[in-house]
Amino acid sequence: MSINLDAAEAGFDMSGRVAIVTGGGTGIGLYLATGLAKNGATVYIVGRRLEVLEKAAKSFRGSGSLIPFQMDVTNEESIKKGVQMLSEREGKVDILINNAGTNVPSSQPDHATKGLEYFKQGKLPYELETFEGWSDMFKLNTFAPFFVTTAFMDLLIEGASSCAAKKTSVVINISSVATTLKAAYPGNSLSYAFTKRALEQISTFMAADLAQRKIPVRIVALAPGIFPSEIFDQLEGSETFHTQAPPNYISPVPLLRWGKYVPIFSHPLSLSFCSIYSTCYAPRPEEIAMSANYLVANEYVNGIVLPVDGGFTLVNL
Repeated sequence: MSINLDAAEAGFDMSGRVAIVTGGGTGIGLYLATGLAKNGATVYIVGRRLEVLEKAAKSFRGSGSLIPFQMDVTNEESIKKGVQMLSEREGKVDILINNAGTNVPSSQPDHATKGLEYFKQGKLPYELETFEGWSDMFKLNTFAPFFVTTAFMDLLIEGASSCAAKKTSVVINISSVATTLKAAYPGNSLSYAFTKRALEQISTFMAADLAQRKIPVRIVALAPGIFPSEIFDQLEGSETFHTQAPPNYISPVPLLRWGKYVPIFSHPLSLSFCSIYSTCYAPRPEEIAMSANYLVANEYVNGIVLPVDGGFTLVNL
């Protein structure tokens, strides 16, 4: 049996595809959006802060494009308006990445500081948790991805039938390695891991349900470890986490670094990426973006949760 490398390389060419990345103006969301756009996709970066989205879009250089798209993923009317706007502008969606999320409730902005203080004092953090806080967390981290996905479902189905080179559209839900760890980072709400575990269950359930109904939309999930982001940069001691264990854990990431830029020529997928970027000295994709691009390109993958954590969960409970 021969392998058609030309077909493999073409799989990463996303020219003509339309993508939506919620929370796409900063951090992991921006990494993912940029990775898709570098491969030629038209990417709508979604968020509530228009100025942040516009700044991210203006800084982009590549074959595709980043387009600011103001939408509140926790507001039903805002989502409906977003669907209407995308329907009129593009008529389809090929890729939806549900990335918007948080690790502390919006109603408790000092939760992280208090949680770390409780940890230092050996106090149980349970009294920091509130009904309102958990409601905030589940609304953004769990409810929003489900309702955004279902709202855009018709456009995703349209995307699957609009390109001869592929047969499915894809939804990527951003989970977290926190779902597999038995200890919680004390700066997070205890509900964080629960909201992400529920999101993983939604992902696998919807993947199976849509597959059985022969609806050409795949649902997968990415579970990142430590990557620089607005949330991560605000954590106390974050600058040391690449060489020593974060609070409440046993070991740092075995590679002694967090997720970062890597040269294309050092990556197993270098042939595909070099072909698309024309040169291996072109702007480099992020390690997390590579994973998302793979999930988009490989139509034989469905219903999985892919951890990208440098081995952090291998050396921690």
